[in-house]
Amino acid sequence: MSMTVIYILLGIGAIAALMLIQRRRTSAAMGALVQEGFIKDQCWDSNVSLVTEKGSGRFAVVWPGTFKLFHASQITGVTIDEQEMEANRHRYKVVVSIDDPECPSIGLTTNTRKDRAEQWAAGIDQWRRQYAESH
Repeated sequence: MSMTVIYILLGIGAIAALMLIQRRRTSAAMGALVQEGFIKDQCWDSNVSLVTEKGSGRFAVVWPGTFKLFHASQITGVTIDEQEMEANRHRYKVVVSIDDPECPSIGLTTNTRKDRAEQWAAGIDQWRRQYAESH
């Protein structure tokens, strides 16, 4: 086996290990959230997760290893960010703007799935309107 192949395999192995570690940290943060009494309802999962609580206007943003709670009334906007990667290829991200100095916005990446970005943005905005108006 050539050294190039060995380096490639080591690189792939390192990336896979990092992905596994991040997934476990996210799962641990989600578990801690549930232990605090948060009842998961809807979830939009990307590089970070936006999780709504059943029957309330609260939602959590879950990162690997930590989470933060917010209320629907703190969402100031839901937009779709489109970046051109190469000719006729675009990357999409749902940007949720939050009225919070520590976390002014989060981005939920959907990669090349414009349909998913539109669906997620509509779902998050619909949930926000349902609870923000009653607060």
